[in-house]
Amino acid sequence: MHAVAREQRGGGARRAALGAALALVLGLGLAPVVDAMTAPPAAAAVGDLTTSTNSGSALMATEGAGRYKDRIVWINWGTAGQVLPGGTRSARPPYTYTDATTTVTTRQDLSADARLEVACTMTRGYQHDVDVYRPGTWTADGLPQLYRTAQGVDNNLVSGVRAPLGTDRDVTVSCRAELATYAAAGFTGTRTVQTVPLAGLVVADAESTKAAESLRATGTTTTTWRVIDRYAGTCGTQYRAAVSGNALTFSASGECPAGQYSATAVALAQGATTLNIHLDGSEGQSAAAVGYVLGADYGDAASTYGHGPAVVEPTWTAGTTVGSTATNVLAAGFTLATMAAPATRLGAQAFPNRTVPQSVDATGDTGWAVPDGTTGATTATPDEDAFAAAPTLTARVGVASTYSLSARCTGGRVRGWLDWNANGAFDAGEATGTAACTAGAATLTWSGVTVTAPQLGPRTLRVAIATTDVQLLTATTPIVAGEVEDWQVTLTAAVRVTKTANAATMPAGGVVTYTVTVSNTGAAAVTAYVVDDYAGAIDDATLGAVTRPAGSTFADDGTGRFTWSGAVPANGSVTLTYPMTMRSSVGGPGDQVLTNVVAVSTAAVNGGVTCVAGSAAQAAGQCARLDLYRPGIAIDKQAYLATALTTELASGVEMAPGTSVVWRYVVSNTGSVPLSGVVVSDAWSQTRSTIDGPTSTGGTTTLTCPDRPPGTSVNLGTLAVGATVTCTATGTVVPAP
Repeated sequence: MHAVAREQRGGGARRAALGAALALVLGLGLAPVVDAMTAPPAAAAVGDLTTSTNSGSALMATEGAGRYKDRIVWINWGTAGQVLPGGTRSARPPYTYTDATTTVTTRQDLSADARLEVACTMTRGYQHDVDVYRPGTWTADGLPQLYRTAQGVDNNLVSGVRAPLGTDRDVTVSCRAELATYAAAGFTGTRTVQTVPLAGLVVADAESTKAAESLRATGTTTTTWRVIDRYAGTCGTQYRAAVSGNALTFSASGECPAGQYSATAVALAQGATTLNIHLDGSEGQSAAAVGYVLGADYGDAASTYGHGPAVVEPTWTAGTTVGSTATNVLAAGFTLATMAAPATRLGAQAFPNRTVPQSVDATGDTGWAVPDGTTGATTATPDEDAFAAAPTLTARVGVASTYSLSARCTGGRVRGWLDWNANGAFDAGEATGTAACTAGAATLTWSGVTVTAPQLGPRTLRVAIATTDVQLLTATTPIVAGEVEDWQVTLTAAVRVTKTANAATMPAGGVVTYTVTVSNTGAAAVTAYVVDDYAGAIDDATLGAVTRPAGSTFADDGTGRFTWSGAVPANGSVTLTYPMTMRSSVGGPGDQVLTNVVAVSTAAVNGGVTCVAGSAAQAAGQCARLDLYRPGIAIDKQAYLATALTTELASGVEMAPGTSVVWRYVVSNTGSVPLSGVVVSDAWSQTRSTIDGPTSTGGTTTLTCPDRPPGTSVNLGTLAVGATVTCTATGTVVPAP
């Protein structure tokens, strides 16, 4: 026999249920539902909560005006309408009573082998059955106006438990949070557990409340009750809160009729992980939703660096203090409590992420948009704030050095990992030691690091804070309480060198003056070491006196290499200048290329100097080179009888009218650099004197060049160094008129 009394809705009226029917249901002694999640869910996407509970319903809101849609995780006790029976009693006196329990574990995957697992158990005594409730089932419910999912009127946020029609019910909800790490990916193998502090539970009135109904939740002696959210409803009723001892009571002056929405509120039982909840639905029905505020923050660098999860739990600032006298929480002077920063954090704030915000340049975590709870407007609040701006490290290239960064923080221990070698991973040797957060900052130090020129530029940094050192073993160790931030750090050289000349090409004679500039971008003076290799120029030029700052050290080895060292002021520079005089004015005697290479370091440079064009060292200003080439071109015009092409005609030779002549134009690149756009043409003119006087004529010669169409102006294209092209033209000696 199974009799059920069901609530009838319509026109805002309710029909009372028969007490006898309710007693019959409760007296059946149905078996309790123990651990409603009978099998662990399959691994979900990292950060995902939507598939981690038994019914498959949503756990976090996606719509509504709630201030904390992205923060409150609501407990789903089963399928909407499912009856959770009360405890049992033995059949005969003396009676033995056994409570019924339902345990639901909400799982959030943090990595391939770690989960945040929050297990909540609801305990129900004899004759205290409840059913799983979906807020919004009764259309006047106010809670879905704050917290609901995208299903609209079919809100899939099944977050409530409800007393049967016309009854009171008492249940106890107790939650514990654990960080579970498994021995193998896929959450298999040995399970290691760390307790995660849970700062309190959230409770909300999940169903439209009549004047004679109420919801009471009792915490522990250390519980602080804070009203954190509210909905004013659409029919002008009051919604009240009162705190007596450890108990908070929500009540209303009345509910709204069908077609409107009733007022409601959400409270935080700070300091309580167990709540005794009394549902007073003696004149209708009463329902409560329970949740918690706990999430995970992840690094936002590229996926190759790993997620680096850290559990984040906020603190709360006091709003209006609720006393034992019922207070209208909708009144203009009533202030809601506000979520504040976690106790252990980097910078000023730390927010959890709904998904892993991975990005190539570590800028994927943009913070959290906080609704104002009134107009729906949001204010973006970034939480990547361990540094005021992306850090820069000034590197002494080639020298084992110590580098430090100061990270802003509150509480806990801090560690950093910098991908010095840019291999897309945080290697063991790239970590700092752990540092205490003292006076709002922690100093991260890398010792004995030698930076090479190819390492200069942007590098990925991870900074993590936790309560203990053991949680900072690696850059991806899950953290029980803390925060992870990823940044891009720019490595710049402490000193850079440039080299210029007062000529763009090698002159045929004269002097070229070179200027070497050593700059220091650091905040302190640096001793710089310069090697200038001018051996590639001494076949065509000789070195003059090198002008340099007083007090510096200079030496020339006599083979085309000089060294210099001296102090370069902070954010300043020094210059060296020297002339080189050409050995010849006719394009020799060497290779007609003046090559100079210079390198700089903060340590003595031994051995030869190279600076490959386009290399990382050149781009980083650790070396510079100048190659001055000498352009040169020559053309030799030759004339031959068409009948004797092997014997060149001398200038001024006389030829009989009608004689056929062949001209050859030999074009040569005599310089040290390829020439482009070489064009050859030949214009002629002549003057003849007769009895009638002089007559002048002229024109252009049609030239024939290899692989080019004939023309009066032929573009030879690019002429390589030492290359020769011969063009030809023909003509006939014209007789005198």
